[in-house]
Amino acid sequence: REKLEEARRHHERELDRARKRKDILSRRAVELRQELESLERKREALASEINIRFLRKYEQLRASGKAEAVVGLSNGNCGGCLTVVPPQNALEIRQGILYHCPICGRFIVWSEDSSLARKS
Repeated sequence: REKLEEARRHHERELDRARKRKDILSRRAVELRQELESLERKREALASEINIRFLRKYEQLRASGKAEAVVGLSNGNCGGCLTVVPPQNALEIRQGILYHCPICGRFIVWSEDSSLARKS
């Protein structure tokens, strides 16, 4: 009887814990859906301001399954495929001019950890 009663109490505690977790996760799922909807609306608004040619290229890259469609310049190389970016193009990237890698097609941008110097 004692073991049965202990098992019943343990079962009730676990059920209660599972219900609480389910409630927490349900609330979080609602919050995430709302956040996703908000971000999708912002994305649509921003997409309308982008050159259609660049937007199509970006969408194509995303659909291709590549991990990142936009990468940073790293040691004078494409952050996606590590192809060497010509120095003139690297300077243009640093100035904010749009550039995409001729090998992998990703857009290369200047970021906080970007650098022009190549490591030997």
